[in-house]
Amino acid sequence: MTNPLLTFVEELFVTGRVRLSTDEPPTEDDIADGLTRVVEFEQSLRLDLPGSPPDVDEGALRWALVTFYQACQFQVYRHLGTTKLAERFADDPPRGATAEAHYSVDLVFRFLPDLVKLARSGSPEDPLLAALTGWCEQWPLSSVGVSDLNPPHCEPILTGECLLRLYVDRILRTQDTSRLSDQRIRNEVSRAVGAFPELVSAPEFTSS
Repeated sequence: MTNPLLTFVEELFVTGRVRLSTDEPPTEDDIADGLTRVVEFEQSLRLDLPGSPPDVDEGALRWALVTFYQACQFQVYRHLGTTKLAERFADDPPRGATAEAHYSVDLVFRFLPDLVKLARSGSPEDPLLAALTGWCEQWPLSSVGVSDLNPPHCEPILTGECLLRLYVDRILRTQDTSRLSDQRIRNEVSRAVGAFPELVSAPEFTSS
C-alpha cells in the first residue's frame, strides 16, 4: 500500500511541488517512513551547506513534517474546516531555543513561504493563514521573504556560521529588508554584500 506522506516527501524534496492523495492524517507508520526519507535527503543537503550544520533534532523534524503536510492538506481540501484544523494542529511546536531545532524544522519549513503565498491568494480571514503566519514568526530561518511579520527572534540563528550564512543568503536572494531590524543581522548582510553592492537593489543592504 502506498504511503501518501512518503510520496509527499519525495515529490517535495525532488521537485519542490506538493502531491496529495488523501485528506486523512498520516499514520505512525507513514510518519516513520517519511522521517527516514527526510533524514536521507538531509545527508545530501548538508554537504552543500556552509560551516558545520547542526545535528538533526528528530522531535522538531517530526513536528515540522506532520504539521506542514497537514497544512498543505488544509489548503487543498477546503472541506476539512476549522474544527479539524484546530484538532490537527493541537500539538505544541518544539521549543525554538536551539540551533538544532531551527535547522531541523527548516528542512521542511523552507517550503513554507510558497504555502503562505498560496494561502494569501485566498481570504485574508482564512484560519489556516493565521496558523502559517504564526509559524513564520516562530521560525525566522524558514520564513525569509514573507512580509508583514512581527520582528523575528533570531538568537539561535546567530550561534553558528551555518545558519547565519544560510539566513543572510536567503535575505539577499529575496531582498527581504524587513530582516534588517536586528543590527547584528544587518552587519552580516553588509559584510556579505562587500564589494558587490550592485547585486542588491535596496540601499538598506549596503548601509550598516
